[in-house]
Amino acid sequence: MGNEKITWKVFILPGVEKKIKKVQPTEQLRIKDKVLSLRGGISEADFKKLGGRPEWRLKIGRWRVIFRVDFIKKTLITTDFGPRGDVYK
Repeated sequence: MGNEKITWKVFILPGVEKKIKKVQPTEQLRIKDKVLSLRGGISEADFKKLGGRPEWRLKIGRWRVIFRVDFIKKTLITTDFGPRGDVYK
């Protein structure tokens, strides 16, 4: 008891995976690493609730990954990915 690390389940949906594969390979790696790092918890990432929407966003440089979050099941599901200006539309 005490110092157990809470583990989250992170799912990258096929449509989001396809969008990520369209960016440069080095960016793909950085994005996937950051998304999968959320398995250890969301408190240390630039992860915020979107105003007026049920989703959350993860900021990775100029890129944004949009998630649905289930706090009870500790589950993160990607719903969208793209550059900052386009992903919120």
